[in-house]
Amino acid sequence: MTHESRLDLALRRLLTERRVAALGTCTDAGAPFVSQVPYAIDHQQPALVILVSGLAAHAAHLAARPEASLLIAEPEQAGEPVHGLARVSLQLQADWPAADSPEANRARQVYLDRFPEAEPLTKMADFRWVRFHPLAARHVGGLGAARSLDGEDLRALLQTAGDAGLALVPAEPEPAATDVQPPPEPEPPSGNWVQCHAELLAQGRPPATGSPVSGLVTLLHLGAQGSQVIFGDGREAAQVLPWPVGVEALAKTFFRHDPPRPIELEEAIATVEDALMRLVPRLPVGSRLHALAHDPGWAQIAELAGASGPLLSLEAVERVFNRLCLVAEGRPASLEGWPGGRGLAARLLVLREFMHHLAFDAVVYWLPDGRHASLGGAQDPHVQEVRSGPCAPSA
Repeated sequence: MTHESRLDLALRRLLTERRVAALGTCTDAGAPFVSQVPYAIDHQQPALVILVSGLAAHAAHLAARPEASLLIAEPEQAGEPVHGLARVSLQLQADWPAADSPEANRARQVYLDRFPEAEPLTKMADFRWVRFHPLAARHVGGLGAARSLDGEDLRALLQTAGDAGLALVPAEPEPAATDVQPPPEPEPPSGNWVQCHAELLAQGRPPATGSPVSGLVTLLHLGAQGSQVIFGDGREAAQVLPWPVGVEALAKTFFRHDPPRPIELEEAIATVEDALMRLVPRLPVGSRLHALAHDPGWAQIAELAGASGPLLSLEAVERVFNRLCLVAEGRPASLEGWPGGRGLAARLLVLREFMHHLAFDAVVYWLPDGRHASLGGAQDPHVQEVRSGPCAPSA
C-alpha cells in the first residue's frame, strides 16, 4: 500500500467532513462576491457539486464567468487560537450539466446522498446543478504546513477519498510508515546536572534567577536522543520527568532535507504533539518556563529572534519558526537569514511546540554554568554554588 502523507490525509478529511464552503465569484463589474454554499463531492468523476437557485446572485456570476473559488475551513473552537486552523482554497471551473443528462443525474445522486433533506429543492424549476472541476488549490494544514496542489493532484485525492469511504465515515489515521520510527527513549544526561537543578528547584532557587522565587517553575532540558522536564515550587522535592523527544533523533528521523520540506516539518510536529499530549497530564498548571541550553542552537535561535537578554517570548519563537516555514516552502534562506542545519530546525520546532501547546508565553534560557545562552551574561550565584558543590556537573 502506498503511504499517504499526513497532509493528504488531513485534506481528504477536511473536504469530506465539512459540508459548507465560501464560494467566491466575480460580478459583471468585476467586483469580488462571496456567498455560502453547501457542497457534495463526486468521487467517481472528481468534481464538487452544488445546487443553485436561479435567483441567487452567484448563479448569474457563474453563468457569465465560470471561474470560481471555494474556501473550506476547519471550524473555530471557543477560546482556542484561530491562526492555525486548517483550510483549503480551491480554484475551480464551473459547468452546468443539461437537465436529465447523465452528468445532472450523477450530480443529483451525490448531492442527495449527502443532503437528503434537499430533495424538495431538486424538484423546483429554478434550481440547477453546477459541477466544479478542480484546477488548483492552496492547502494550509496548520501553522508551518502550507502547500500548493495542481488539478491532477486534487482529482487523484478526491478519488482516493471516495475509495476510503470518507464521505460518510471519518477515517482513522493510518499507522506510521515502517521506515519512520519514533524517537528512542531519552539517554541519561551527562554528569548529574539534572539532580543538581532538581535540588535547586526544591530550594525554590531555579538557576535562571538571582534570588529565591515563589511559585512553580518548569525546567526543560532538550537532549540529543531524549529530554527531561523538571518542575518544583520550593516547598518539596522537585520531580524529574523523562520525555522521549530528542533533537538529534527528531532531525535524523524526519528531516531528510536541509532545510526540511513542509511535509517533513508536518510529520515531526505530529510526533512532538503526540509526545506532548502524554506529558500534559503530568505537568502542573501555572508554572514559569526555564531552559538549560547545552549547544549553540539556543544562541542561534536567540539571535534569529533578536533577543537582547535571556528572555525569549513565544511570539518571538513563532516569528523565527515562520521564517523556517517560508524557507521550507522555497523562499531563499538568505532572504530570511536562515543559517541552515537540521539540528537547529529540530530544536526550534520542539521549543515552539512545547511553548505553544503548554501555554508558556516566554522561556528564560541559561547555560549549565548560569550564563545567558545568547549573550554570555553574568554568572548566577546559585549556579556557582552547584558547580563547586557535590553536584557539580562533569567537565
